[in-house]
Amino acid sequence: MIFSSVEFILFFSIFIISLIFFSKYQKFLIILFSLVFYSFWKPIFTLIIIYLIVSFYLFIKKNISLKIAIPLILSPLIYFKYSTFFFEIIGFDSINHSYSGNLPLGISFITFTVIALLVDVKKKIYTNNLKLSTVSEFILYFPQLVAGPILRAHQLIPYLKKKISFTEENIKNGTLLFLLGFVKKIFFADTIAEVINPIFLNPLDFSGEYIVVASLLFPLQIYFDFSGYVDMALGISKILGISLPINFDRPYLSKSLTEFWRRWHITLSRWFRDY
Repeated sequence: MIFSSVEFILFFSIFIISLIFFSKYQKFLIILFSLVFYSFWKPIFTLIIIYLIVSFYLFIKKNISLKIAIPLILSPLIYFKYSTFFFEIIGFDSINHSYSGNLPLGISFITFTVIALLVDVKKKIYTNNLKLSTVSEFILYFPQLVAGPILRAHQLIPYLKKKISFTEENIKNGTLLFLLGFVKKIFFADTIAEVINPIFLNPLDFSGEYIVVASLLFPLQIYFDFSGYVDMALGISKILGISLPINFDRPYLSKSLTEFWRRWHITLSRWFRDY
């Protein structure tokens, strides 16, 4: 399920109605709807998130060393994303032992979020007591589940502890931000993709002029795609009264590759810097 789909609009509407009528079950509703949101892609992959949540909680409760905990947290990401690469390097039979199917949605961002929380708790950067339900709610929170931003505990958990109230200002600002992202994704990113994808798939069928045009349009396509998704994620959270950190800041105005990287995915570059 993607934010720019009819299915998501229906899903989010039902979620808001549920919060209004069953507000005392807010934590349960966020966890439940987040699981539904994620399982819409491929239900079996939901087991990966459950593994990460339960593993984190056990590592904290049992005071397991980071040297043991972090490799175990990384293991699903390594298997699903890099097993073929590693097996080919060592000359192992990658066809029968590695994974080559569709990647679990957002597995990198989810893994990085869990590692950040694990390190912050173990190093006492975040000192509040964490229940399993709180950890689940934080990691599963669906607006940031697929493509970030990568959140720290102090950036989201305090919001989740409060009762969600729908104010006129939050609804207006959140809806406008969501619509801005929606336009970027549907009318710009997806439209450009329809033009350039056939050229990249079969470049020999097109003249050099078409390939040049496609190459020039590709940076715009990925810009509007990621920027649009980020705006929609921020807008959804804003409607709920939750302010997510800025994750995308005009990267094509950068003066260097380093600055471009920092502006393209702000929370990811900060994650690499800190962890």
